Amino acid sequence: MSINLNLPSLDHNPVLLAEIRPNKIAEFIERIPFNNIFSAATVLLEEMQILNRQKVSADSRTKALELYRPAVIRITDELSKQYISNNVVPMQSKVKSCASAAELLWLELSYGYKMAWVDIQNKRLSLGTNKTSALIIQRAIDSLNQLCLVYYNIYFTPPASIWSDLHQLYFSAVQQNLDMIEVSEPQDKNNVGSVNLAYVHTLLVALANPQHLAKADIQRVFHYLSNLAELGIVRGIGSIDDTSGLFLIKLDSNKPPIPFLKSQSTPNASNDILLITLDIARKMHQHLQLLKSGKLPPDNILPADAVESHYEDLLTYLIKHLGATPKRLFSRAKKDNKVHLVFGIADIHQTLDSSTKNTTKISVWQVQNTSASGYALKKFQSSEVSVKVGDFVTMKESTTSDWSIAVLRWIIADEQNQLNIGLQLIAPNVNAISIKSAKLTHFENALILPEISGLKQPMTIVASRGIYSPALVIDMMQDGIVRQVLATKLIERTASVERFQFSWL
Repeated sequence: MSINLNLPSLDHNPVLLAEIRPNKIAEFIERIPFNNIFSAATVLLEEMQILNRQKVSADSRTKALELYRPAVIRITDELSKQYISNNVVPMQSKVKSCASAAELLWLELSYGYKMAWVDIQNKRLSLGTNKTSALIIQRAIDSLNQLCLVYYNIYFTPPASIWSDLHQLYFSAVQQNLDMIEVSEPQDKNNVGSVNLAYVHTLLVALANPQHLAKADIQRVFHYLSNLAELGIVRGIGSIDDTSGLFLIKLDSNKPPIPFLKSQSTPNASNDILLITLDIARKMHQHLQLLKSGKLPPDNILPADAVESHYEDLLTYLIKHLGATPKRLFSRAKKDNKVHLVFGIADIHQTLDSSTKNTTKISVWQVQNTSASGYALKKFQSSEVSVKVGDFVTMKESTTSDWSIAVLRWIIADEQNQLNIGLQLIAPNVNAISIKSAKLTHFENALILPEISGLKQPMTIVASRGIYSPALVIDMMQDGIVRQVLATKLIERTASVERFQFSWL
């Protein structure tokens, strides 16, 4: 498979010559105004763009990039704090600017390493040692992985060209036996990587479906899976006894991996490979069981606050996506009608309250398709709304129908200011209540969902995250009448709300 990477055009008559002297580059980095993160991003980006638009030897380019890379990491870490902490979609213009700056820095860094590798391939150079070649490919894949992370955090779909480049880089490394060579990380002396680890980590994060996660959980998943990548097995097409935790990668495509059972064609042994994640799922099961018993795993993979921050929810989610055989998907029917939505407990509460007539929080969405379990919707003027993954949403298709209740499961944004979301229907109707417990000093807005006997779904309460605890006694007010209930079982916890069963006292 010939290598054909996505690269910028070269300027054969540059006005400014690229700086390739290591001592001068080091002096430049010392002068970067890190106290002004936008200025720092701008000056570093300009310098890297000059380097990546000129013909420079692979050796000089790599040495320059290795000096620039720590500065890229430092600046993008600061930028990410802005667009990760802001959990609402669509983003404000300043937050979007932070994401754009981080995107351009990682894109430019990936360009540089890819250009160095293409030069080595085209000229059949021996650049020092195999370890240097392995470092170049590992850095290119890692840069693309970090670029994907920026897109995930703003709910954009990574461009197809990224996947084409990733597959080509990995395949060329395998062909030349570079994929398992250890590569050191100057930023962390205890961290040793390789082409294989960087590639597997990128695949795992994509398979976790980040658009289904809150931003803070996207970061947690990214770091957690980096520690489990060594347990992922990449191999060629061979005999297949079990499809659990089995994913197909088409190296000649521009697409991410897919569950093996979802492949529509017979695998091609010359261009297709498999990713096996069963050992990763087993490790996650071990971590989950320890967390459920209130203990931290002794391997130091999870953070110190994993028990308090409910990492078991995240592990359950990851096991579902990386360790289980995919369930049958409901068929989707295309529809072309509009629905009315209200997001979040507070606004839902106000909408359901018959004493108020405030409809300013009701937004209109276009239906793309429906299934037995939910809706895919889109909105062109996304500036009119503010949404988060895990939000509870009320929905109705006409002025005469009841408000049904759903959960916002995924978000995909795009450059045209269009927002696409996926809703999972939970109940056909919902009522507003207020609750108070020993954890609360006053009554707080909540929702009560009806029993659905056909689905064996009991009545549940939806409240702000942090309220539920087992056997918690709650005062529940509905239509001015207060009754006591006992919280009995947590059904679901998202980034902002909890849904739990209860019994009447």
